[in-house]
Amino acid sequence: MLRTQTPAPEVRAADPSPLLRLIAGDYAARVAELWPAPHGAYLEMPSQRRHLTHVVLDFASAPRAAMAQALQYARADAVARDFLGALPPGFVRLLGRLGEVAWAGEDYLRLVALFHDADAALVLRQTPALTADQVRALDALAPPLRAPALVRHLADPVHAALLDEAWRALRDVRGEDAARAAAARWARARDAARLLEMAAADMAPQRFDPAPFPAHADLRRFGGTATLADAGRRFRNCLAAYGERAAEGFMALYEWAGPPPAALALARDGFFGWRLEEARGVGNTILEPPARDALIDTLRSLGVRVGRPGRDLRDRLRRAAGDPHVWVDDGETELTAFGL
Repeated sequence: MLRTQTPAPEVRAADPSPLLRLIAGDYAARVAELWPAPHGAYLEMPSQRRHLTHVVLDFASAPRAAMAQALQYARADAVARDFLGALPPGFVRLLGRLGEVAWAGEDYLRLVALFHDADAALVLRQTPALTADQVRALDALAPPLRAPALVRHLADPVHAALLDEAWRALRDVRGEDAARAAAARWARARDAARLLEMAAADMAPQRFDPAPFPAHADLRRFGGTATLADAGRRFRNCLAAYGERAAEGFMALYEWAGPPPAALALARDGFFGWRLEEARGVGNTILEPPARDALIDTLRSLGVRVGRPGRDLRDRLRRAAGDPHVWVDDGETELTAFGL
C-alpha cells in the first residue's frame, strides 16, 4: 500500500538558515533580505563587518541593493560615513572586538552613546574584547567610576548598578570629595570581589549618636566604626557586626573596664528603655560571678535592664492568660546575655 507523502514546505530564498539565525540573531531576517540563502556574502565577512552591518540595518535608511553592495565591497569607514554620518573616532575599529554573534540593537546604541563620553571611550579603547554585559555595566556607572582599573572588574551590570548606587549614596551623604576619594580607592581593587567588599566597607556608618545615658567611669562607649573595629581586634569577637544596629539607634556598644574587661551590647527595649543583650570578655569568654555581679550593679544603677525584655514579659503574660498564638522563648535572658 502506497503512502501519501506530505510535500515539504516551500522555502523562500530569503528565509534565514539556522546558521544565519545563530550568528545574526534578531538581524537574521533583514540580513537574509540583503543576501538570500545560503547567505555566503554575510557569513564570510569578518566579525567587524558583520557588526557594522547590524548597526547600519538599525540606524540607516537606504535602498537594499545599495546597502548590500556597500556593506559587501566598500571600506568599513566609508560605509560608516556614508550610511551613519559622523561616528566617534575608533568606533568602527572597536566593532572587531565585539565577538562573533550579533548584539541587541539597544546595546549597539548604548555603545555609540558611551563613545561620546571621554572616560567611557578610554575604557572601551583599552578593553581587548568586549561583551554586551560589559557595555551595560559601564553604562550603569557614574562618570567618576569609569576608570579602566575599576571597570575591568565589572562584567555584571547588576554589580555595576550596585556600585553606582553606593557611590551616589556616599556622595549625597558625605560629599563630592569623599565620593571621589572612594572611587580612587576602589580602582586599586585586585578583583571584582575585593572591589565590592571595599564599597561595602565604605557604606558602613562612621559614627553613632550620643550615648543613651550619662557616662560612667568604668564604661567607654564605642562611638563609631573605627573604634568598633579596634575593639573587635582587641576583644577578638564580632563586635563590628553590630555597627549598623548601633548607627540606627537600636543598640549601644560599650567597653567595661573590669577587671576583667568586657564588651557590652545594650539593646533598645520598648518598655525598659535599654537592656543588656550581651556581655563577653576577651575572646568571648564568660565573666565569672564576682565580675558579673559588679557589672550588673553598675548597669542597673544607670537604669539599664538586666533581665528579660519587656516584650518577652508581656508575651508570657498573654500566654498565661490563654492566648494560643503567642510564642515565648523559654530561655533565661539574663543568663543568655552572659553566655550561660
